[in-house]
Amino acid sequence: MSDKAKIGIETERMRFKAHGITCRDCAADMETVLTQKDGINSATVDYNTDIIDVSFNPGSMDKKDVYKAVRKLGFKVDILKD
Repeated sequence: MSDKAKIGIETERMRFKAHGITCRDCAADMETVLTQKDGINSATVDYNTDIIDVSFNPGSMDKKDVYKAVRKLGFKVDILKD
């Protein structure tokens, strides 16, 4: 868990289907980039399923900001409904 993820802080979750994640190292790099963003508490990228799972603080960023951060990773992504 990132040191940004604090107990008691409200979080929301978004999930994405990425297209073209090809290796474990790429997934790990994506997780690092996302969790360095202010407002993102945690990110998990599964290169086997191309699923990106992001937990964020809605007081620091909104869903549009999260989507933009994920898109900046360079992959086409679709937002998944929970």
